[in-house]
Amino acid sequence: MLEKEMKKFSFEEQYELAKTRRDQIAALQYISEKPGMMALRKTYDQDVINYIIDKIDAYVQLFNIRKGVISNRKDYIIKNFQFLLQGRTISQPKADQPRAGNFQLGDFIQQYYFSNDIPQEIIIPQKLEEQDLLEKYLSTLAKRKVAITVPKAGDKKQLLDLLKENIISKHELGEKNLVELREILSLPNYPRVIECFDISNLGKENIVGSMVQFQEGKPYKSNYRRFKMKTVHAQSDFDSMKEIVFRRYYKLKIEKLPFPDFIVIDGGKPQLTAALASLKELGLV
Repeated sequence: MLEKEMKKFSFEEQYELAKTRRDQIAALQYISEKPGMMALRKTYDQDVINYIIDKIDAYVQLFNIRKGVISNRKDYIIKNFQFLLQGRTISQPKADQPRAGNFQLGDFIQQYYFSNDIPQEIIIPQKLEEQDLLEKYLSTLAKRKVAITVPKAGDKKQLLDLLKENIISKHELGEKNLVELREILSLPNYPRVIECFDISNLGKENIVGSMVQFQEGKPYKSNYRRFKMKTVHAQSDFDSMKEIVFRRYYKLKIEKLPFPDFIVIDGGKPQLTAALASLKELGLV
């Protein structure tokens, strides 16, 4: 199926999607062909679960691996972090909970396996707060030992990565690296547009500011900007950064143009403080 999709996307010149399918095929081939690995897995059943959060929705994918063979794939979309199963709903978290805790994977696992077959091993992307209790609960339901595994490397980690790529591709959530950037930094939105600022000092008087823009992780050179200082006449990275950030977003605000999803400031704390000062003055933060 993946090979057919890869050829189709290539023919339609959708090369990014074709590349994703190619990588998925390579990952599956690596998993199935590595000596000794499949022999080990044929002795027991596994489920692999991964997910991505997009704003207030969670996208979950689950692979059933039965005796070494990927036998099924299941997809769930959890709107507003609520998952309805067997007439019960996981309620939304309190407002003061951190973003990373909004979707509770442990709750999903508990409710999913209440009415589905429980394998000997469940592979997940990060350790759960009450993982030991959940293992005991699942072991009691299954009437045998159930292990929850969080791999850091190797074949199981590669399976988790494969699921993540599947989710991104299936739901058109964007580029994998940008999805991971949003997760790592707990950004409220997918960083589709990123703008980066820097100050260059060519001597004491020749001060130039620059801004580069990336869209979907790729340079968008037609939106590059260079700024000659208008209010700063001496060498000061703080004042220069404050001026160019103010000018950039004052123009967008006046012309009612869209703002970027993510701003990167080159330098240290002084440059960041200057940029924030301008954004606050414009009422943007």
